[in-house]
Amino acid sequence: MKLLRRFLSIFCIAALLLTAVPAILAQTSPTLYFTDSTVTIGGSSSYCYLKMDDAENISAMDYMIIYDPDNLELASINNTGFTAASDVTIDINSSEPGIIRVTLISQNGINGSGYLNLMYFKATENAVAGTYPISVVVNDIYDSSLETVIASKQSGTITVKEPTQTTKKVSFSASLSDTSVEIGENVTYKLSASSLNGLSAGTFDVTYDETKLKLDGVTLSSAIESTVYDINDTIDGLVKVSFASETAITSGTNLAVLDFSAIAAGTASIDFKPSALYDYEFTEMTGSELSHSVTVTEPEVVVDNADLWVEIPENITSDKEFSVQVILQGGSGVCSGDFVVGYDSSVLECLGVTQETVSGAWLVTDKNYSGGQVRFSFMSSTGIEEDAALVTITLKSTENIDSKSSITVVGSGVYDADFNEVPLEYIGAEIKAVRPEYTVNFYDSDGETLLSTQKVMSGNSAIPPKMTEIRNHDNENHMRFNGWNKEYSMISDDTDLVAVYEEEAHTVITQPGTAATCTEAGLSEGRFCVVCETVLEEQTVIPASSHTEVATPDIAPGFNTPGYAGGTQCSICGEVLTQPSLVPPTGTVANASLDPDGVLTVSGALSDSVSTEGTTLIAVYDSCGRLLNVIDITAENQSNFNVQIFNCSTATTVKILRWDAKTLAPLSDVIAIDLTQEQ
Repeated sequence: MKLLRRFLSIFCIAALLLTAVPAILAQTSPTLYFTDSTVTIGGSSSYCYLKMDDAENISAMDYMIIYDPDNLELASINNTGFTAASDVTIDINSSEPGIIRVTLISQNGINGSGYLNLMYFKATENAVAGTYPISVVVNDIYDSSLETVIASKQSGTITVKEPTQTTKKVSFSASLSDTSVEIGENVTYKLSASSLNGLSAGTFDVTYDETKLKLDGVTLSSAIESTVYDINDTIDGLVKVSFASETAITSGTNLAVLDFSAIAAGTASIDFKPSALYDYEFTEMTGSELSHSVTVTEPEVVVDNADLWVEIPENITSDKEFSVQVILQGGSGVCSGDFVVGYDSSVLECLGVTQETVSGAWLVTDKNYSGGQVRFSFMSSTGIEEDAALVTITLKSTENIDSKSSITVVGSGVYDADFNEVPLEYIGAEIKAVRPEYTVNFYDSDGETLLSTQKVMSGNSAIPPKMTEIRNHDNENHMRFNGWNKEYSMISDDTDLVAVYEEEAHTVITQPGTAATCTEAGLSEGRFCVVCETVLEEQTVIPASSHTEVATPDIAPGFNTPGYAGGTQCSICGEVLTQPSLVPPTGTVANASLDPDGVLTVSGALSDSVSTEGTTLIAVYDSCGRLLNVIDITAENQSNFNVQIFNCSTATTVKILRWDAKTLAPLSDVIAIDLTQEQ
C-alpha cells in the first residue's frame, strides 16, 4: 500500500512537469462498462464484471464503482483479467457501502480489451425488486508517458428479482472408459450434462482417491474454454474447475474430460459435486452430484504364446467387398486344430471363404458360413515355420452406412506333432466400415463443359443442375433436354454424367405482314417457332409509297347549300391534299305576274329538296289587305315550282310563307311580292 501511494505521488508530480509538453501521438480513448446482472431477494450472490475496451499503455488508474447500497450488498470483489496480471499492483477499498474505490498501477502498461474487476452482489435484507444502476467514476487515468487519458464510461444495471418458487436444475452425468483397470493402465472420466438448461457459471469439484489414481490431465470442452475459467489441480485428490460467461453455454453437453493413471491396487472412488451454479440471467441453479468407482488390479502375468490373428485391410468402405485373413504365427508348433472365425451377421455378410495353400499342410472349410461363423480345420505333419495365411474370408457390410463390428477367432483341439496341446494367443480385429463419398460431375452435352461437381455419400442421390429445357439449333429443328446419359439416384463410385439433348421439329407460327400505304411503311410476312422462340424468317420493312395527286370533283352550289371547287386529293388513298374553295349557295328565287284575265302565275325556287319541314303556302291579298286565296304548295317541287291561281284580278300582293303547322310559327322569312310594281 505504501509503495502504491508513493508511486502515485511521484506519478502526480511527473504529470505536473509534463503538462507543458504537447502530446506527440494521439491517445486511443478506452471504454469502461459493466455486464448486467440479476440477483434474487433472499438468494445467493451473482456476479458482475467491470470491463475495459481499447486500452493503450494504461499505467495507472484511480476510479470508483458506485452502486445502490439500500438494495445491493457487495459480497466480494476479485481481480481478474487485467488486474490479475503479475505486473499489476492494485488497492481496493470497499468499506463504505455503495462505493468501491480502486487504485492500480501497471508496470508494463495495459493494452487491448479485458476484465478489470469481478464483483459478486446479493440483494440486501430489505431490498425492493427493481433495476438499479451501477456506474464508474474515473478520477485519473494515465498512460506510460504520464499523459492523462480520457475514458468513455457506460453504466450497467443490476436487477433485483423476487424469489421464485422453482430452481432450474442441471442434469449432470459421467462415465468411465473402464471400470476395471490394471496398474499402469489409463482410465478416462468424462463429465457431461443431458440438459444445460441455460447454465452460464459454476464450480465443479471432482475428488478422487489419490492413493490409487494419478491425475494426468484435464481437458475442458470448447463450451467452457470460451468462458472465463480457472482449473485448480494443485492438490492431489481434488480438481476444481470454475467458470463464468455472460451468455448461456450452448455448444454441446460434453463439459470436461479427466485422464487418470492407475498407480495402486484397490477400489478408487471418483466423486463429482457442483456448486455456485447460475444461468444466463444470473439466477441460481442446482445440479446433481455423482459418484463412480474403478477397480485397480495387479497386472496379469502374460505368457508369450504363439499368435493366431485376424488381419484386416486399412480402408474398408461400406459399399465394397473386402477380405480378411486368418494368419498363424510361424514356429508355433501347431500341427492340427479346429478354428472358428466369428462375425456379426447383422452388420456383415460373408460372401465366400478361400482355403490358402500352405506348404505341407491340409486345410478344409465348412461350406456353411452364412450364420456369423466360418469354421475350418488345419493339419500339418511338421507345423509351419513362417507366418502363413490359412484362410481368406470375403465380407461386405449389410447396409451402406458407417458401422463398427468385431471379428473374433478361437480354436480347439490344437496340438503339436507329439499330440501336446498348444496354447495360442487368439487375436481378433475391430473393423470400421466407412460410408465413402464419391465425386459426381455433371457435364453439358459436349461432354467437356463442367456444369456442377459435388460430393455424394455412397448410396445417396446426386442433385443435377437445372438445365435449359429447349435450345436453338437450326431452321428445321430445336434441341429438347432428355435427361442424363447415366443414372444418378444411387451413387456407388466416382461418376461423370453428360446431358442428353434430342432434335425436335419447330412449331412454326406465321406472323402476318401489313401492306404499305402512301404515308406509312409496311412489313413482310414472318415465321417463328413458338417453342424455342427462334425467328425462322425475319419480317422486312416495305417502304411507304408517295401520294398521286388528282383534282377533286367540283360540287355546284344549290339554292341554299354551298358548293366546292378547286381542291386536290390522292387518287390511291383518297386523302385530301388541298382543301377545295367554298362556293356560296345561289339563294331563293320567287316571281309573280297577274294577266288581264285575273290569272296569277307564281314561280321560283325555295329549296334544294322537294319537301321541307313545315308547310309552304302562297297567300294572295288585295289592296285592302284582305286575303283573296291561299294555296299549299308543300307537295310541289320546291327547287322549281310554277303555280297558277285564278280569279285574282284585284290582287295587289303575293306572299310566300313557310310555317310550322303545329306551332304556327314561321320557319323562315316571308317572301312578299308587290304586284303593282311588277306591272
